[in-house]
Amino acid sequence: MACLPNTVSVQQMKYFIVAGIVEKQELKLILMKLINLAQIKYSLAKLKEAFGIESIARLVRISATILLSRIISIAKNIRQPIISQEKVFQGAWYSV
Repeated sequence: MACLPNTVSVQQMKYFIVAGIVEKQELKLILMKLINLAQIKYSLAKLKEAFGIESIARLVRISATILLSRIISIAKNIRQPIISQEKVFQGAWYSV
């Protein structure tokens, strides 16, 4: 199987077929792999983008200020858990 670069134009593909460097079946397989790679990169970009407030607002399709106000209102309603004497609240998973 021939090794082609990651970016190949249509003219280059036709040249590879005509010159006998690559058969059509090989070219189809290479194109499928490139398309799959592009889809994975796009999915990773969406995943990576989803961590900021503005990015989340864009994905949910609401404004960043509305999202931030909802986060603040939810945070205000969180109550500190009741802790028995001589114990200190360290976080959600454990207390000493």
